[in-house]
Amino acid sequence: MKKIIFSVFVFLFSFSCFCQENFTKRIFEFKVDSPLFLTNNSFRTLDYFKEEAVIDLTQIAKDMPDSGFELIAKYNPSFELSFNAGVAVSLLVGFDLYSKINLSKDIFDFLGNGSEDTIDIKEDINGFLDLFAHVDTSFGWDSDKFKLKLRASAFKSIVHVTTEGSTVTAFNDEDCNFGYKLEGRGKIYSLIPLSKDVFSEEFLKNTDNYLPALFGFEGFGIDAGFELGFDFGRYFHCDASVSIPIIPSRIHNMIPATCDSEYTTNLSTLLSKDDENSKNPPTFSYELGECQEEEYYINRPLKIYADMIFSPHNGIMDYKAGIGFTLLHPFTENPEELSFYFDYYLGTSFGAWNFLRITLSSERTDQIYIHKLQADVDIRLLRVGAGVSTSSSDFVSSFKCAGLGVFMNFALGM
Repeated sequence: MKKIIFSVFVFLFSFSCFCQENFTKRIFEFKVDSPLFLTNNSFRTLDYFKEEAVIDLTQIAKDMPDSGFELIAKYNPSFELSFNAGVAVSLLVGFDLYSKINLSKDIFDFLGNGSEDTIDIKEDINGFLDLFAHVDTSFGWDSDKFKLKLRASAFKSIVHVTTEGSTVTAFNDEDCNFGYKLEGRGKIYSLIPLSKDVFSEEFLKNTDNYLPALFGFEGFGIDAGFELGFDFGRYFHCDASVSIPIIPSRIHNMIPATCDSEYTTNLSTLLSKDDENSKNPPTFSYELGECQEEEYYINRPLKIYADMIFSPHNGIMDYKAGIGFTLLHPFTENPEELSFYFDYYLGTSFGAWNFLRITLSSERTDQIYIHKLQADVDIRLLRVGAGVSTSSSDFVSSFKCAGLGVFMNFALGM
């Protein structure tokens, strides 16, 4: 049995090594992808893996950019089934999670440097969270020299969270007391009515609580777009893609949420040897209000992207550069949630006999600066890709491991 397995592996390896480069495009393929990013622009992630983590608030305040503290989470798992024999057809099912929180630099300046005068700094907490489920279909022509694919996507907004009205106050009073007060005031728009019991075992076992809302036709939004690719001369290949929101998704459940935290101390308490005084923890409480009927319309982002691949070495080494534009929350009812940004991609990859490909890249995707090392192994019937990255919402901090990204994908086909 071992000899048979070894012989099959040798055959596949040899087949992938000596086949033509354009033969690596599979006629039929099933692909699973699962990229995950959690990043900020100030704290080094690796510091928390030390036995004794030391957080220097003074240094953090000094290094923090003028835009303040930013925390971004991004997770986009997907499953894709595709057929390509010139005519290309694909079906993709996935989820898009994206969240961003921003806090003013003034708060950290006070925490890191203190103040001899009585001070009371009150700043807004700006943030949001989006979770979409989507089904994408595409149809078109995809050959070695030219590609044109039309795409349509049906999606549902599962959760949309806003932090409108949330504030944090840092203070230093006349009695030499100092601390903070957090007042979180937000709205949770959801596909299903939420409560504190929504994640209970009893709720999850009864699929009627959520499956009809998830798979029903009510509330669906529509995106449309296209992908275009063509060879430009002997060594250049260009790609472009556009995704345009057509119909927004509709949510009609709104739950008001509050989160409060407060902490007050002074220097004598911190230096006290009395454990009862020195262990004065912050207070924390949260509350979900009653679910209300309130309609909210939301679109997925509008995206435009184009890149160019330079291949002077017959696929042994490629160089790629791209630029993109994104409009976040287009046509939103709340103008404060509307934003736009530019992204980029710069990378090079080295291929060995179509069996192994190593890619090193630097990019800005969805406001996250990412420096990534990726390896792909292809034995024709199976391709496995894995990688690791350092990332941050700030360019300088992205080289300091302020965030880490891990991802893995695999494809089966022939």
